[in-house]
Amino acid sequence: TASSQNINLNVSYSTPIRKLTIKSRIFGNMSVNKSINFINAFQNEVISTRPRLGLELENLKNKVVSLVVGSEIAYEQNRYSQSTALNTSFTTNRYWSNLLVQFGKGWTIDGNVNHTVYSQERFGEDNTLTFVNSSFSKRFYKDRITAAFRINDILNTGSGISRAIGDTYVEEVFTNAIGRYLMF
Repeated sequence: TASSQNINLNVSYSTPIRKLTIKSRIFGNMSVNKSINFINAFQNEVISTRPRLGLELENLKNKVVSLVVGSEIAYEQNRYSQSTALNTSFTTNRYWSNLLVQFGKGWTIDGNVNHTVYSQERFGEDNTLTFVNSSFSKRFYKDRITAAFRINDILNTGSGISRAIGDTYVEEVFTNAIGRYLMF
């Protein structure tokens, strides 16, 4: 009979660093899955591990300017007891920043950058995606109505990547997105 065992651990710790007037947050998780799978009539014990670790910093004095920057690394790995040629792993590094500036009476400018690096370990070449979005807005009528002009995907990346490891497969999926667009 086939069986599967899972264990997951999530950790997050946040604390202010008063001398630098920032708040830091360290976060991570670990997932381990052990299962039995048959590949070409060979019974394999498959152990999948997925650790992720990240750090995020945010300014504490954020009434006018709010800035958040962060980074995380995620690793995925499958190990097979018999079909060791199928052993695989890859890493994904993600970096982000969010900036919000409030000025005047109800005016706001904000922007964010997300940069992801997908490693080559299993897929032949590194792939990177960078998304930049920004908006300019004004609040009216005692902050009940907001008018905003937003630009999404400023760099016109127009695509997405997702990767996954299953018990018997590794996949990398490229998707087309709308690309740069404006909203009001």
